[in-house]
Amino acid sequence: MARAARADEDVICGESEALEAQERGFPRLVVTTEEVLPLVRRAGALGAQRAPVLILAPATRARHVAYGPDAGIGVAILGVDDRPARLAALMGATASPSFADEILRGLGHASGRPLPAAFCGFARRVLEYPARYADLNRLTRVTGVSQGALKARFRRRGLPSPFLYLRWFRILAAGHLLSTRPQLSIGRAALLLGFSSGGNFCRAVAGMTGLSPSRLRERPALYRLIARFAGDVLPHQRLAVWEDLYPLFLRTAA
Repeated sequence: MARAARADEDVICGESEALEAQERGFPRLVVTTEEVLPLVRRAGALGAQRAPVLILAPATRARHVAYGPDAGIGVAILGVDDRPARLAALMGATASPSFADEILRGLGHASGRPLPAAFCGFARRVLEYPARYADLNRLTRVTGVSQGALKARFRRRGLPSPFLYLRWFRILAAGHLLSTRPQLSIGRAALLLGFSSGGNFCRAVAGMTGLSPSRLRERPALYRLIARFAGDVLPHQRLAVWEDLYPLFLRTAA
């Protein structure tokens, strides 16, 4: 599965972690078996985003599985479709577009140059799973280096602390969530985004942007934050240096 997924995205396995990621993240796709599909669908209904599902099914069962065109469900036949390249194609065809792509396009446009792959790998992980990246601990597992070594790599290249980027990506994820879920309370949004309380969430947003979370419900505010982030943190010379961090935030894929 890890080889079939995109090189710049998280692959989350294990029932408890996967269900939590559905409830508190923005996955492009959920890959599961038909037996646990009801559990998966319930978790998705509670989550920040309801993702499409790719069911892994044996050939004998797949012949009898039929879903409507709007069900958001695809089927991969075990023994035929579970090779990495084939599975990657099915995952790509079933998955929904990620809002992270919209954010990255906006950052690339605002910065005036293509974004390096390593930067996109860092960004996508935090944008799609902000609750998993409340601090740098999870990034040390992705990169295989300690927090001190990670910070040193950034410092030697004249880059701000990786924690600054992480905080910005979490704020952009908050802007997406609040602008697309206007009925969501600030307290519930804080929980989905990985903040310990609504108060801490409000302080984090105000500290980074000078805005209240309620202002992030306005879609233009998100676009202004993208432009501000690009202008303040992503000048050309800094983005060019990110090429030296390849493949720190990427993974081997099919």
